[in-house]
Amino acid sequence: MILTRVPRDIPIFLALSAGLSVAAHGFVEYLMTERLSSTAGLIFLFILPMYALLASVIAFYLGLAIRFIWRRHALVQPENRQPKWWILPGLLIIAGASFAGLIFLILPIYSLVASVIAFYLSLAIRFVWLIWRRHALVQPENRQLKWWILPGLLVLIVAGASLFGALEAVRTENAARPAVLIDAGKLQRIFVSNNAAVPVRKGKLLFRYGKAPEPITWGLNTSEFIISDNQIQIRDQTNSQQVTFSTTALDYINEVHAVPVWFAEYSQPLLAVVVAGRATGRRAIIVVVSPDYDVLLEERIQRFWKINSNTIVDVQKDPSGKGEAIAIGSDCEKSLIIWPATQY
Repeated sequence: MILTRVPRDIPIFLALSAGLSVAAHGFVEYLMTERLSSTAGLIFLFILPMYALLASVIAFYLGLAIRFIWRRHALVQPENRQPKWWILPGLLIIAGASFAGLIFLILPIYSLVASVIAFYLSLAIRFVWLIWRRHALVQPENRQLKWWILPGLLVLIVAGASLFGALEAVRTENAARPAVLIDAGKLQRIFVSNNAAVPVRKGKLLFRYGKAPEPITWGLNTSEFIISDNQIQIRDQTNSQQVTFSTTALDYINEVHAVPVWFAEYSQPLLAVVVAGRATGRRAIIVVVSPDYDVLLEERIQRFWKINSNTIVDVQKDPSGKGEAIAIGSDCEKSLIIWPATQY
């Protein structure tokens, strides 16, 4: 029987654990994702199995190395199943360095948390070893495990990977839900059905996926757009003023539209920016920037217009007919109107 002898079955155990964990993580995350991309089927049918196979191969060769070291140096003394004195301290050092180093590279402030996790991980290793000794999980005459040990560990590992995939899908969806991120209290908004107002000023397409962004002049400001994978920076070309906002929830940036808008409270126009993300992601970000590059409104919304629409954002008369208002999706069944609040 496989998965019953140590160290003979270590390579196959690690290979199954790695391959099935990668596959389970990806499969569960795929099933729980609400806004699948157009290439999700390709990823699920081809790329995910390739990653699972690659993880299995790497883990298998790692298991061969562990088995070689185990047999060569007799890490467990068979007469009393006591590890050599340096095994547990070595595991503690490796676990601590791995956790602390990995977390430090991602988020330095959490390196202390990683050290605490590593400490409790070492205690868990010690606890498992005590159970191993107390219940004779290894039969001393041939180091054969009880039949349920490795299969049970395999099930726990795959279940943990599945849970992690589910949590990752939930985290991603929660981070992309529509929400008002910044509201200075100076603007109000309303959805209008069948908006037939004539635009006072049409917006400009500044960026489309695969092309370089264009600058825009609004009043005394001339701004360039610096677009990266997860953020957009609007930077003035004549001075150091700039503003940056995150676009992580969009997966990637498909289009950027902008239009200057005049509000009575300002001597210079404001800039309304609409960023549309992945087409099947159905998310967009609206940002209204003051002449001094202060963000008056940043909102993540569910995109209700089609990608490549002729009019994403333009300027219309506000509901009172006296001033200007920002209109988003004016050629759709409903459009979003943003104009100054009546009271500050």
